[in-house]
Amino acid sequence: MEQPNSFFGARLYNKWPLYCAGKLSAPAPATAKKSTNTATIASIIFPGLGQLYNGQTNKGVIFLIIGAILLYGVVATHRFLFGVSVVVYVVIWAYNVYDARNTANFLNEGAA
Repeated sequence: MEQPNSFFGARLYNKWPLYCAGKLSAPAPATAKKSTNTATIASIIFPGLGQLYNGQTNKGVIFLIIGAILLYGVVATHRFLFGVSVVVYVVIWAYNVYDARNTANFLNEGAA
C-alpha cells in the first residue's frame, strides 16, 4: 500500500487523489480511457459537464450548481454585482476546464 498524503487533514492515497466534498471518489475503471478533448469541450459548454464525463459525479454536480448560480447572477443582477458575478464565473469556468482536462489525463495514465 502506498503512503498516504495529507490534504487539509484528510487522508488521501496516491491511487485515488480525486477528492471532492469530503469523500474520496474512485477513478473510472482501469480499462476505460477518457478523451481529454471531450472532457475539455464538455467543460467549455458548461461547468461540471467534463467532471461528469470523467466519472466525478459529486464534483460535477457541485460545479453545475455553482455555475448555474453564477450564471443567474450574471443575467439577473445589475451594476456592481454583475461585474463580480462575471469575474467569479470566468475564474470558476477556467478552473473547471483545467480540472476536467487534467483529470482525464490522470485517468488515462492509470488506464495505460
